[in-house]
Amino acid sequence: MTMRSNPRRMSATSGMSVISRTSHMSVWSARLGNVVEEYIVSGGTPAKVTPVVSPRSRRQQGWEMDYMKAEIDRYKWGSGSGLEDAPSLNEEGCYGSNGPQVLLHTSKGFLDEAVAPFGPLRGKEKDTAVMNAVGAALALFKAMQELWSHVISTEVQVHRRKAGSSRSSRKIPPSRPPHPCSNFAIHHGFVSRTITLANDQLKCAELLESYWGDAKQMLFSRSDQAVLDEWMITAIEGYIALSKQCLASLVSITLLFAKPSLKTLFQEPWYQSGGTVMLAITQQIDIALSTSQSYLHPTLFEALAGSLLDAFLVMYLTALCNVKTKLRMPEAVELVKQDVRVAFQFFAGLKQAELNEFDVMEMLLPMLEVQGCDLVRLLVPPYWAFARRFGPNLDFVEALSRSRGDVSKAVLKEAMSILRGKVKSERMANRSQGVIEMVVLPKKLKLGVPGLSPLRKLAQTRL
Repeated sequence: MTMRSNPRRMSATSGMSVISRTSHMSVWSARLGNVVEEYIVSGGTPAKVTPVVSPRSRRQQGWEMDYMKAEIDRYKWGSGSGLEDAPSLNEEGCYGSNGPQVLLHTSKGFLDEAVAPFGPLRGKEKDTAVMNAVGAALALFKAMQELWSHVISTEVQVHRRKAGSSRSSRKIPPSRPPHPCSNFAIHHGFVSRTITLANDQLKCAELLESYWGDAKQMLFSRSDQAVLDEWMITAIEGYIALSKQCLASLVSITLLFAKPSLKTLFQEPWYQSGGTVMLAITQQIDIALSTSQSYLHPTLFEALAGSLLDAFLVMYLTALCNVKTKLRMPEAVELVKQDVRVAFQFFAGLKQAELNEFDVMEMLLPMLEVQGCDLVRLLVPPYWAFARRFGPNLDFVEALSRSRGDVSKAVLKEAMSILRGKVKSERMANRSQGVIEMVVLPKKLKLGVPGLSPLRKLAQTRL
């Protein structure tokens, strides 16, 4: 008796089965997510869950939970389970584990076991078995992705708190700047493990494509194939998103190493240093990036360098718009130019592509070069060139002008009135582009992106 069914006859029943399987997958994913999180994060005994999948999937669930328990124990702060150990290298010479290969190989084994009774025949019953096996596997993958996302966020906060407490507890003489790597409260193994995790997520996305192809070949129903495609795309996007989150964490931790020097920007030490503050910042970032540059996948490192550049520019421009003391003009303009040259040279060594992100600095400098007494008369031409590229950003330009020590309130008010009139007469849309939209302006002005962390936004836009 053949198992092949009429495609026309299958279409109606298949649609109902797809709906039920989608609902089944959502329920299973929610239940499993709660169980795994309780088991791993809190260290408690997993609660009893009503079985909603076959024994094969329950065995897979047990294997995944044991695997995640071991991996997260190695990753978490103070677990004493191997965070200090150097990760192994994969075939590309980057940090990586055998987790992705084992994960997909095991899932493929469960899929083969599910369809073994049907042999080479194809039909509705086999399609159901395939979709159930794949649905259970993808639900597990999703639960793992969500759990890793939670663990990464938590661990970054832990390391930031540890770094802050370590820095505040150490009394460093003002005359002696901190060593670039003195902040070892950031556990040296955390960066390596985060690099490994980022590489592993990229590898999972690659291997999942092979699993996708194998499962799709087993399906007879076109509608089931379409649902499978949707499921797989979602799973792959989940791995890419998790890899991006790892990069955002690395950006955050990297900038922590340079934070002591970053805090001196536009302060008295910045003027007295003769331009060496930016050199110290880039050196500290370079040291903090050394492990990532050596062992992060090249594609991911390129994205990391771009995100780091964006975050750096956001921090620099935010500091420029929120100075504690007014900028000493024109001395400050020359120092900003020198900062831009040093930073450009450093990031050019990290990124292969053109550094278009520095265009914002190149277009800001002409506005800063206008003397305070000529601001009303000469600010419009450089501002309009900037506005055509990045949008009006009147609040940003006002904050930048307020930072100047050579501009009175009356002059600033008149200059901004002219700029607003120009924007209105030209009917320019109110938009922001690039890093400008992430700059945090003084509280009396509007925020660039209310309620959205710049690093979280960067994690969504890179890769």
